[in-house]
Amino acid sequence: MFRQLLKKLFTPSKTVLTKAAQEAAAREAAAEEAVTQDAAVEEASTQSVREQAPVSAPSEDPDPAPNDPPEPVSKLFITNWEMNLSNPDLFAADLALHAVSDTEPPTVGYGVALGYDGDDRLVKAQIWEDGRLSDYTGSRKLRRWKPFFGHPFPKAAKVNPLVAFFPEDASRMPHQIGGKMPEGFEIPKMRNPAGLQYVATLKPTENVLKGWDHPLHVVFPLFLAHFSRLDLDYGNPMAPVVIDEDAFEKAMGLHDFNYEDIRNPSEIRYARQRFFDADVGVGVRYIRDDQIGGAGAPIWFQSPELPRCPKSGNHMEFVAQLGSPHWLKVIGKPFKKLPSHHADAFSTFGFYGSGTAYIFYMPETKIVTVMAKSF
Repeated sequence: MFRQLLKKLFTPSKTVLTKAAQEAAAREAAAEEAVTQDAAVEEASTQSVREQAPVSAPSEDPDPAPNDPPEPVSKLFITNWEMNLSNPDLFAADLALHAVSDTEPPTVGYGVALGYDGDDRLVKAQIWEDGRLSDYTGSRKLRRWKPFFGHPFPKAAKVNPLVAFFPEDASRMPHQIGGKMPEGFEIPKMRNPAGLQYVATLKPTENVLKGWDHPLHVVFPLFLAHFSRLDLDYGNPMAPVVIDEDAFEKAMGLHDFNYEDIRNPSEIRYARQRFFDADVGVGVRYIRDDQIGGAGAPIWFQSPELPRCPKSGNHMEFVAQLGSPHWLKVIGKPFKKLPSHHADAFSTFGFYGSGTAYIFYMPETKIVTVMAKSF
């Protein structure tokens, strides 16, 4: 009796079976249709990339890439994982700015490793992160390179050095972050009550500002919540001017405290840290968002960018990146009143807390662009 009851409870009727079968068939048909649509979209995307790519793939490949591509005989490591593959000019500019090694991946950061055969054909693409290589072929960042496999592909004319900044408290050190504003330097005036602050001085060396005849005094809106970029005219290196303040104000955000409580934005300063620069190759573990920073090529911790000069429209040169060394404390009491939840953020040096500021320059127009990225 018990067994008969179990059999009755757990044996579905023909009607139930038929309905279930119909539903299963419908789901299977829908899945097949989705796969077909995805394949069509993928093929259309691939064809579009081939047609617009910076590398012209031949219509008929006399020597098609084998199913198992050969191991690369040379590699190129790039710090931009979002290289533009549809615009030749952007691709060339990206490659010139972000190529950093042809031997091994940097120990900090994230990017793409390209592998070439003996005829400079692209045969492999990998993701590198903090010195480790990944062959995760399902990654969208890798799939987009696949149409170029087996074809000749550009290589960088040169790889950029990776320069790290090292703290050392000695008067002979060329650079400084924090500290007293250089005598005679004028911080640009702004309508915004948060203002701009002096943050660092970089002097010409073999690795930084090579060929310059004067230092670069860097200013930044440390007390704004976020903004896309700040463009300044350094025609007079001791009195830069903000370009298009209206556009800057539209793109920025404010912290949730009364800016009337800032005593004098231009006089806020932090403890001084002198530092020097050194080419460290791929051992860039010192270029982190909690350290002073580096130069040579940008190490991005968020979406890479390729800024153009707002005056000439040309791609700008990379100068340096500055991190958030929290051991630098604010000097004095620049605030009349500060909510407790802002005390930590504004008591130590930092770009949006623990971010990184990237500095670019256009020699022809003397424009300096500063942008910040923060987790």
